[in-house]
Amino acid sequence: MGLFDFLGKECECPICGRPSAWEARGKVKCWNKECPNYDAEYSRKHAPVEVGSKSFAQVESGRTGSFDPGEYRVNVLYRNARGEDRSYEGDIRTIRDARAHISIRIAPTGQRVAFEKTRVKNLEELKSNPASSFNDPKPTAAESKVLRAHSRRGTTSPLYESLRQKYPNYD
Repeated sequence: MGLFDFLGKECECPICGRPSAWEARGKVKCWNKECPNYDAEYSRKHAPVEVGSKSFAQVESGRTGSFDPGEYRVNVLYRNARGEDRSYEGDIRTIRDARAHISIRIAPTGQRVAFEKTRVKNLEELKSNPASSFNDPKPTAAESKVLRAHSRRGTTSPLYESLRQKYPNYD
């Protein structure tokens, strides 16, 4: 007998017969949606992933969307920490330079994703793209403070207007 057996054990569901159900204190939790013993939380954590289909977690994470970069579409070629080469489609107009990383909004969700510069294989291509913001002038910390304050409040001042002319792509 194991130390934590009182918490429950893996079993076969007595109703639908699926393996990998969980029984604890006389109650069975099953990952089969059609089963009366179905438990959503258990299913999210323990349901087996079938090859060629989306897992329950992928469906719930909202990996769909309607963000389309259009003519500004660019591929970011990236080698992740596991050594796998990946390709991400993003909008070159949304690229930002942040010290050791770059960030860009990717399709189809429009989420902003950060990539480590040393792992991006086509970094020079991204930098040389005329639509990218790599070569745009960057405001100083004091200028950024003024720009942020006025843009958040929706107010204006002569200094803010001059900074907006100096940095038209500041967001």
